[in-house]
Amino acid sequence: MSVTYRTTIEADIAILAPNMREQDRHEVFCSHGVTPLEALNISFSNSSECNTIIDHNEKIVGMFGVVLSGSDNAGTPWLLATKALSEKKNIRSFIVKASGWIQDIQGRFDKLSNRVHADNTTSIKWLRSLGFSFDQEAIWGFHPAKFIRFYWNK
Repeated sequence: MSVTYRTTIEADIAILAPNMREQDRHEVFCSHGVTPLEALNISFSNSSECNTIIDHNEKIVGMFGVVLSGSDNAGTPWLLATKALSEKKNIRSFIVKASGWIQDIQGRFDKLSNRVHADNTTSIKWLRSLGFSFDQEAIWGFHPAKFIRFYWNK
């Protein structure tokens, strides 16, 4: 069993938002003071590329993308998902597929960075598996909490 992804359509947002995993709900609340629905709408609207993750049963289990940030060819990658994406059967296949996507955007951007809530262990593990580095643990956000910056540079 494996997951796949496709270009996001706006209707995907309403399906994913009420099912977003608790770690991601908490992260978007702390970082930007928004609900899952608002976070997905903002991410979808601002991304230069946005994808929806589909499991083997054709259920939406996540969305991810990249936002162009600044004039120095930098990108801000992001991922918001359901608990189902973290299941062993799904995460293994997604890591393989995500690795290809990360290699693709690394070819298009000179640097990638974002922040992850320090307690979001699922996302931190995923980011490490994709080869991101970490630094600058700091209190940050709309509702200040401990976040860690992750990054990749050419």
